[in-house]
Amino acid sequence: MRPTDDPSAAARERTAHDLEWHELLDLLAGHCLSKAAAERMRALLPAAALSDARARMALTAEAIAAHDDDAPVPARALPDVGQALQRIAKGSVASGEELRDVGLLLAATHALRAYAKAERERHPRLARALESDPALDELGKSLSAAIEADGSVADGASPALRDARRRVGEVRRELSSRLSQLMRRFADVLRDEYWTEHDGRFVLPVRSDAHLKVNGIVLGSSASGATLYVEPEEVTALGNRLKVAEAEAEREVARVLAELSLLVQTHSPALAQALEACITADGLAALCRFAKETRAIALEIDELPRARLIGMRHPLLVTQGIEVVPSDLALSSAQAMVISGPNAGGKTVALKCLGLAAWMARCGIPVTAEPGSELGFFEPVLTDVGDEQSLLRSLSTFSAHVKNLSAILERASGSALVLLDEVAAGTDPEEGSALAAAVLEALIARGAAVAVT
Repeated sequence: MRPTDDPSAAARERTAHDLEWHELLDLLAGHCLSKAAAERMRALLPAAALSDARARMALTAEAIAAHDDDAPVPARALPDVGQALQRIAKGSVASGEELRDVGLLLAATHALRAYAKAERERHPRLARALESDPALDELGKSLSAAIEADGSVADGASPALRDARRRVGEVRRELSSRLSQLMRRFADVLRDEYWTEHDGRFVLPVRSDAHLKVNGIVLGSSASGATLYVEPEEVTALGNRLKVAEAEAEREVARVLAELSLLVQTHSPALAQALEACITADGLAALCRFAKETRAIALEIDELPRARLIGMRHPLLVTQGIEVVPSDLALSSAQAMVISGPNAGGKTVALKCLGLAAWMARCGIPVTAEPGSELGFFEPVLTDVGDEQSLLRSLSTFSAHVKNLSAILERASGSALVLLDEVAAGTDPEEGSALAAAVLEALIARGAAVAVT
């Protein structure tokens, strides 16, 4: 079944659209330091169970408390190593750059373990979320010793590689010396005072009208044809020796990368846990930055579906620097709250604040309300906010509303939060008011908490 064929998924997508949920997640993702954490943040959905929602919010609460205690979660900007770890776990050989990135991950998890140890007594849930296998430290040392900061394999990765690269250096120096001698000998027929590499061979730039004076192999010419690139016969053997030495070094590099990849593969489960700890740390640090910026708080989630929000502010408006008028909102199951007032008076904003608070709490996101606020577990959150024309199905605005209201009535329950913006708008006022009253009565009879403009 496709998500669009699933009534629950369709209702969730409608709610996410009406609440501008993805805009909020984009805002939070912007506080993340790494791509993986930002992607995780953008994919957040409310917890389906009360226990999961409480666990998420409790973790956020401990992270905020630690931040307030001048012990913020030590998140780092890390390269995206998830796919590389998956390939290595299946037996692929990693590149030097990928192994370097794994090393950066291990350095970050080492710091997180030290942090978790220091915070274990004050913030035990946070400490558990950031733990990883201490045995990874030895793997980190091995990668650090073998891989340079630019992702190249270090000379000290193996004695054979050190010897091979020493031979490469010796041959190159001998080649350079011989070519310098030849440049002086053939100075009168050279186009310029330099030697260069052409397709991996060492050549002199000889004038095309005098190339026969230099015994060797013509390996190319300039665009004008005035210069021929000649490998003198005196350096051909040295060039061959260099190729052999470089091939030996490359083979040893490949062997070292394969050996290190196998070592990483043996730690695959622990590395997956380490990556998860780093993503969690980055996400929690982002939520702490959001909480500080917006004065949001971590709310304990009540078992009962009820809300008492003091000074609730729309999080997207707060971060835009707009002067936001806070709202006090109170609602329980089997109750309806009617919000009235002039256009542009903030009625729809108040509706969205209720829905956002319900979903934010279930995701462990701090809520932009004042201390003393209370929030219960609402599931599902059902919305009909704004006009919804369906050109594909040739539905009028009113017909689209009626269709959505019907779907809401089918799914409403005693734990549901229903948000209706200008219910039954777009039709005759008398008929619309009768329909609106009937809808509200039916929703309350089902035990839903309803807010309507």
